[in-house]
Amino acid sequence: MIKITLKEQLEGLGNILNKINNPRRVMERVGAYMVSSTHEKINKATPPNSPLTILNKRGRRVLKDTGHLFKSITYRAKKKSVVVGTDRKYAYVHQFGATITPKNADKLAIPFGWKMRREVERYGSVRAVIEEYKRRGWEIFFTEKAIVGKPRRGKARVLFVRAGKVKIPARPFLYVSRKDKARIAQIFLDSLEEIK
Repeated sequence: MIKITLKEQLEGLGNILNKINNPRRVMERVGAYMVSSTHEKINKATPPNSPLTILNKRGRRVLKDTGHLFKSITYRAKKKSVVVGTDRKYAYVHQFGATITPKNADKLAIPFGWKMRREVERYGSVRAVIEEYKRRGWEIFFTEKAIVGKPRRGKARVLFVRAGKVKIPARPFLYVSRKDKARIAQIFLDSLEEIK
């Protein structure tokens, strides 16, 4: 799980928190706000996707391919703190960036287009897709930069792009901005007003 704990950001507001009858309710409001703020950060994530990623995803939406990351943002409120995060394993890569290298091959094989990406999902691996295509009578060619397939009838086409490594840039979405700090302080002040 990747998460942020808003304990430090809330410490300066501790005196206000001590005056509030139901501090957990305030933490619930802060948590709900931070989920909304994180959604906004996901919607505005940069840098843009690479051309190959755009081809594979049928669009340009950064961090919103399937919507699973977006939907997984949750919070847990306690009496004096809030934890906001996601349980998606790949969230860490998006937050901090990563370099992906092959484990069991000389090069990575990246699906060329969304149809080939679906084939990998359907058959479970690049090797399984290649074996299935061979079974159907396709000729498969490995070049330095691609895996090409040629059906019995028809033209050869690129099935996978080959690369020694892929660098995924950091696209931070889980953090507390200045705007967030100001809004959290306002939530605390509003809670004090409710007491009066």
